[in-house]
Amino acid sequence: MIRMKFFLKGFLFSLFLILPFSIQAAKIENVAGTPVSEDFLLEKGKTELILSPGQLVNEEISIINRSGKRVEFRLVMEDVFAGKGYAPGLTFSDAGPGPYSLRPFISLKDDSFYLEHGQKATIPVSIKIPDGAKAGGLYGAVTFIASVSGADSGLDARFESFTSLNKIFLGTPAVFEVGFANEGNIAVSPNGKIVVSSMVGGTDKEIAVDQFYVMPESSRRQQYSVDDLPSGLYKARAELQASEISSVSSEIYFCVLPALSRIILAGIIVLILIFLVFRFLKAYKKKSLK
Repeated sequence: MIRMKFFLKGFLFSLFLILPFSIQAAKIENVAGTPVSEDFLLEKGKTELILSPGQLVNEEISIINRSGKRVEFRLVMEDVFAGKGYAPGLTFSDAGPGPYSLRPFISLKDDSFYLEHGQKATIPVSIKIPDGAKAGGLYGAVTFIASVSGADSGLDARFESFTSLNKIFLGTPAVFEVGFANEGNIAVSPNGKIVVSSMVGGTDKEIAVDQFYVMPESSRRQQYSVDDLPSGLYKARAELQASEISSVSSEIYFCVLPALSRIILAGIIVLILIFLVFRFLKAYKKKSLK
């Protein structure tokens, strides 16, 4: 499988353009004289748009099959963001949309199609910015995932890690990280859930792990969080599954304590009580000596 990126950037300013809202199907055409180069040619790989709230724009992206084989393409919409700290490059995710996500505003007519060698697909992409959207940058990607029919494949993927960012959380949210490694030559798309259970009983909390893609010979980490956990000891269990891979799971334990402000307040109250008890004992001792 081969993954390609088509970047879409939306910047909300005051540029007005009226276009009809229509999403056409992908257009397939033959490209004469296409050489067999065992690859795919993506046209218009990056687009930057200046849009206003409520505005609609129609774009097109094209891909040519030069692999010499019949190929199935799937299209997935993802968020684009950079990791914090010194993490290099960009990260792509189809988990819950973030604050700068363009993904909820992208519409596709077709999300899968086949191309014979020498065929070109032109895919219409519609972007509709909602009314009342705040000014700023929005970022998204349309990802092409290619499956070559009849090609030899190797599937070698595993649940790499499941951790909490802290063993002790002062208040919530509690944040978890799921790692999945793919050492094969086929992209995998695990999904599942994280179940958080109190060690003293109560209602479990479930976090959905939406489908995410892990490309060949790569690893991917996703973060998830849960709010409104009372103080106590908890067990979190991650359960993941992927096509042609057995369901896997992992467990961790963590503790939630009151937020730091509550700890400080409780400490002040305890010190006041100790001071009052000390004053009382001192006064009682003086009184008993008279």
